[in-house]
Amino acid sequence: MAPGESIDPFISENIHLVPILHNRLEFALEVHRRFTELRPEAVAVELPPTLRDKVLAAAERLPFLSVVVYPEKSGRTVYLPIEPVDGIIEAVRLAREHSLPVFFVDRDTEGYPLFKDPLPDPYAVTQIGYEAYCRAYWEERGSETPIPDDLLRERTIASQALALGRRYQRVLLVCGLSHFSGIRSNSIWDPPGPWGGKRDPGSCWEICRGIPSGRFFQRCLFCREDTKRNVPGPGRPAIRTSSGSWIDCACAMSCLPRLKSSTTRTAGRI
Repeated sequence: MAPGESIDPFISENIHLVPILHNRLEFALEVHRRFTELRPEAVAVELPPTLRDKVLAAAERLPFLSVVVYPEKSGRTVYLPIEPVDGIIEAVRLAREHSLPVFFVDRDTEGYPLFKDPLPDPYAVTQIGYEAYCRAYWEERGSETPIPDDLLRERTIASQALALGRRYQRVLLVCGLSHFSGIRSNSIWDPPGPWGGKRDPGSCWEICRGIPSGRFFQRCLFCREDTKRNVPGPGRPAIRTSSGSWIDCACAMSCLPRLKSSTTRTAGRI
């Protein structure tokens, strides 16, 4: 076993990795569970520091949705939805709720390609378990050759996470499932960093507010948390806000007409 390597594949030194599929409720719940068990001193997420201020501001608006908008040099505009069903956003929300430092440790990359993973619905996590799902994913994708951007991103994330590990005893790192193996292998041999790719923070245009999302409200009906204070009674699905208060899903559904009326205003801003 290499120096610093742990028997648990989800732990490297004092860095606890939580790989996720983005924008999937099952993985956001796993982030919440592992955060509660670990009680970290710091949280790190797979987002570049350029987006920090905008993402934190958008996270404060939860459960209402936002989209962070910014341009690339190619002229393409990138839209980053800030949804409570995303594991990274849940990690940010939990860090803020518990007054913990949250670090954005990804490399700022332009022109990143879109990928579609040939995997079962993430609902399978509830049937076979989180770790079994992750292992099946790695077995399916393990033979693929990473693209150059991924190599740079994974080395950057590992370097930043290791630096945090020297400052804090317990660090929770939430990253994409496809990057987990690369980040973990890099975290064992401690690559140099940072690896460049920084955008001017002023290039982030704005946060578009009031974005309606039927998918979010549908998922809320199945999202119940049984931790923390003021939890609704059994059988009462609810959403937890960044301030720690609860909104009953019936109340959330009543917001749909108002959100629908905001569509035209939001579309105009985009």
